[in-house]
Amino acid sequence: SYGLWSEWGEATTTIINVPGEPIALAASGTTLNWNITDHDVYYVYRDGRPIAKTTGNFYIDIMTVGRHEYRIRGVKGNNYSLSNIITLHLKVSEPQIARIENPSEWLKLKYSTAQNNPLGISVWQDVSYQFYAGRKYPVAETSGQITKIFNFNTAFDNEADAAKFEDLLGHTVIYKDQHDRVIIGPLMSYEIQSSEFYASFACSIQQTDNDEEIEYD
Repeated sequence: SYGLWSEWGEATTTIINVPGEPIALAASGTTLNWNITDHDVYYVYRDGRPIAKTTGNFYIDIMTVGRHEYRIRGVKGNNYSLSNIITLHLKVSEPQIARIENPSEWLKLKYSTAQNNPLGISVWQDVSYQFYAGRKYPVAETSGQITKIFNFNTAFDNEADAAKFEDLLGHTVIYKDQHDRVIIGPLMSYEIQSSEFYASFACSIQQTDNDEEIEYD
């Protein structure tokens, strides 16, 4: 209360980890699997970040494509064990899309009325300009945020799949394709052209920030 401070003190803290049973991580296709051990829970790491927690001994990473490193941390009480690191190259054969809250229900985007099914990308950074007396040109104030919008075309030859796609409008989706691209953001717009044989959609997704990293218990 009088602004008086003591001298600095010193304390020593010792943290000791006692690893449990060894965890041997392997992969069968795109499925990560490991031996059953005495750990209570397992954390799945992708590229050094925890993305999932499970009590089982397998995991399928459906949220991404491309080449990634995986590792498992098994936790029992206050102690843990780390598995070996393996590298997987996850691929899909065609573009597909799903709601972010239900990424197990993928809608495949097999068809397109545009040749080679191109993906257009528009990127810009917000800049405001300040004009000051005595200065010929304005001073630019650049925002740290980036706007990135992806435009693509898809088509459906049946009404059921076309209706499923229309229901995605306004929802945050995850889009991934055979070129190892992953896009997460709201399906912000589409334009429909219908014919006797198919319904074609010209679509836009705006990239948003999505942090998959989970908290530890």
